[in-house]
Amino acid sequence: MVRFNPPPVAGRLLLASCPAARHVRSFGVLMSASLPPDIDGVADALIGFINTQIMAPGRSITPTDSFEGAGIDSMALLKILLYVETEFGIWIPDEDQVDEHIANARTLAEYLCRRASAA
Repeated sequence: MVRFNPPPVAGRLLLASCPAARHVRSFGVLMSASLPPDIDGVADALIGFINTQIMAPGRSITPTDSFEGAGIDSMALLKILLYVETEFGIWIPDEDQVDEHIANARTLAEYLCRRASAA
């Protein structure tokens, strides 16, 4: 049996170590998870997670606020990427982890919807 094992990167290790996840992974997309039907729905889900799990109480961001400008550091970004993988089932390859795709929740949502429609 051939297994798809992405290169080890912090944040991906938890899901990659789950035997069930390895069997449903196909080219970076977990087949069991799904995205909301539109970009706004994905952006809202991302913002909900970020504002409740990452941002300080009383300090929230909007979908177009820059992650960097909001003070989201590399560890917080890893939490966001792990959330994307577990919630939506989309693994983001290292080469796609660029500002063009992950500058803010809106650009990340657009990227995720493109990836999901291409799968």
